[in-house]
Amino acid sequence: MKSISDAVRTWSQLNGEHWNTGLSPEGIRYAQGLASEELLTASFRSLPNPPKHLLIWCASNVFTAPLEWVAQFAALGTKVTLKAPTACPAPVLAMAEAFADWGVTAHNKTHTEALELLEDADAVLAFGSDASMTALNARIPPHVPRSLHGHRASLAIVEAADSEATARGLYLDSAAYDSRGCMSPIAVFCLGDAEKLLAALHSQWASQDHLPIGELSLAEQAHRNRRIGLAKILDTRNHHAGANHPREILLPLEEFELLGLPRLLPIHPIKSLKDLDFLRGGPWSSCATDLAPDALTTLGFHRICKPGDLQRPPLHRFHDGIDVLSKLCSA
Repeated sequence: MKSISDAVRTWSQLNGEHWNTGLSPEGIRYAQGLASEELLTASFRSLPNPPKHLLIWCASNVFTAPLEWVAQFAALGTKVTLKAPTACPAPVLAMAEAFADWGVTAHNKTHTEALELLEDADAVLAFGSDASMTALNARIPPHVPRSLHGHRASLAIVEAADSEATARGLYLDSAAYDSRGCMSPIAVFCLGDAEKLLAALHSQWASQDHLPIGELSLAEQAHRNRRIGLAKILDTRNHHAGANHPREILLPLEEFELLGLPRLLPIHPIKSLKDLDFLRGGPWSSCATDLAPDALTTLGFHRICKPGDLQRPPLHRFHDGIDVLSKLCSA
């Protein structure tokens, strides 16, 4: 029988070029490596009372997201059933095949069709929109432990004293998954020299062509072009920002939007952290920073890390402030 590491490695080495993730082949391979790296090096927790049967309801924006939970719960002896996202089922179906020796199965069903999967589940872990999580929560029997995760977003708040190092980290944070997903920064707030950081990011992205941008939907193209157009109008330093390439733009703070767009990273100059008081209570996941972490504790981030580590979360972190393993092993 394969080990858990064998199954992780098998899935991470599959050719996902035809999985319809929207990413470039290079972006797919990079994401597979990110998702498997921690699992292949960290030790798993041993917890009492794991669920006998866990249903994982998967989202499509980060195709690797189920991997860490499949691996950890399979190692606990839990039977795992995956509800594949209808928009991108192939990676999840391939994941179940890689973990078949551990009893992992996957179903490619619509939201309505998949509700029947709740009948046999002893615990539910789910990812998706806030609306879909609310609807799903109403259908899960009251006694069934659940950990449901809706929309979240991440930010970067930096001084950028070393603009080159900060730019390298932010490039990696933004390039992974083409900036889609809750751990991708939707904006950078810069206390230091924002123009210098803009130039460093431009240089970084111009030299990093091993992760080309993938496919964009018409809606993403339209939103992206609108933001780039606004940036060009407001500041001539943004004129290099091509519409179809990974780019950074400089925008005043009042133009911040709670919207993540593929490989578009707005940089907002700020004078002090008090300028960011409006962020309190937002739907935040993580923050990349080169400041002391305790300087940002009031803003509500569940995880604070250095630039370059947003897409490399530690295995035993709290996810959205929740100890998922303990919560689902509580029955």
